[in-house]
Amino acid sequence: MKTLSKSARPFTAPAAAEKLDQLAYLERACAHLLAGWIVKTPDLEVKIAWGQHLAANMEHAARLHDRARALRGDEPETKIPAAWRDSARAIDGSRETVEVLRGILSLKQYLAAAYQDYLERADPVADAGSIQIIESANRAARAQIKWTAKKLRAVNRSNGREVGVIHELPLHKSRKKDAAEELTFDDAIWTPLDRAPRVARPAQMRRGEPGALRLLPLHPRSRKDTGLFLHNFLNEEFTTLELVARNSYEHPEMPWAFHRDSARHAGDEARHAQMFVRALPDFGIEYGDYPIYTYSYEGEYEFPANAAWGAEYCEPGSPRELLWRILLRQVVHEGLALDSTPFEVKKRTYLRQPELARIFGYIYADEVFHAGAGVKWSRYLVHGDGAQFARERETAYNFYSERLKDRRLTWVASHLEQAAEEATQLDEMSRNYQFPFKIEVNVAARQRAGFSDEEIRRVIDSKL
Repeated sequence: MKTLSKSARPFTAPAAAEKLDQLAYLERACAHLLAGWIVKTPDLEVKIAWGQHLAANMEHAARLHDRARALRGDEPETKIPAAWRDSARAIDGSRETVEVLRGILSLKQYLAAAYQDYLERADPVADAGSIQIIESANRAARAQIKWTAKKLRAVNRSNGREVGVIHELPLHKSRKKDAAEELTFDDAIWTPLDRAPRVARPAQMRRGEPGALRLLPLHPRSRKDTGLFLHNFLNEEFTTLELVARNSYEHPEMPWAFHRDSARHAGDEARHAQMFVRALPDFGIEYGDYPIYTYSYEGEYEFPANAAWGAEYCEPGSPRELLWRILLRQVVHEGLALDSTPFEVKKRTYLRQPELARIFGYIYADEVFHAGAGVKWSRYLVHGDGAQFARERETAYNFYSERLKDRRLTWVASHLEQAAEEATQLDEMSRNYQFPFKIEVNVAARQRAGFSDEEIRRVIDSKL
């Protein structure tokens, strides 16, 4: 059992609450700036790691904040130095990934030292609850420091730079008592610095032509085509990670529980992406060997007015824009994954591909939460109005579908021969992918995710 240092005076409950809130803020600030930057870094290794770091940062921020609230009692809410907000926001305003890595490294190094200081002052019996949270958060912080430092060393070797710290973080300075220098916890989370309608990818990667079909895996038993299938699937893991992260970043006004759910979802998608990146070499390819596609992000990020797609319009940054993103990505598409992923497990087992069946089994375990979070937060945004929920979902889906159709028709008009070849390949693929089972609406999983009986009936009737 940990023993209190003889030279240290143990925290009172209010003093512990104040320290815990400060630690929670630093974790929350790290989560916030990562949520904004995941889509902007072209480095896929960083993108995956930041998705997982985001999930850990947000989870520890929430646990620390909850513990502080319990210890605070009737004491006023802890204020956060404005200089802390300004330091984290300065990192968010960086121009490139390496600058963010350096800033995050500084923040995490300070945070790990602060965790150690707390442990030296905490009463090992009276404050055991805080110690348990902080020991977990401290391990995560140190693991992130180790990963970030290693990544920076690799970057430095490739470009000849020194690691350095580009942001001097005034976190060690004593807190000023002037109220103008302090903020409420919520006000200390800054509003978004930008919008990100296009995802970043490595410059050497080829992007698929807008409107063209993805390359089709025609033969399910072919090693090459199985690799192509996984390559196409990986596109979706990256773009979903990026969209749910930006939803959190662009809407700091949403409840803590929303950000916690979004961060967990992002962490899951990052882990899924990592599984596929790890699996691809078994099929002789790496991500980027084929054209990559990002429409699942870019087509669901914003919804400008266009008479050809309907008169509906979502103001950039509005609650309705957020609603439509959640409805499309999580309610509709993650809902469809509840049906298709068990089929994929059966298919891979049937094709004697046990490793892929295992991977899809783990992915399926996460999908109920993803779709369920979409149902929960889209209902929150319509204030629980079931009729509006159904109406907005249909409107958003029609808008998305019409825009997709317009892209397709535009491409076909100037690529008639390629379009005809695609149609031939689709017919061949349909003949080759005949199995003694089919995709079915997964009623039980949809019920666990929170879909109502009426909503499930709409899916069965193909009305989404």
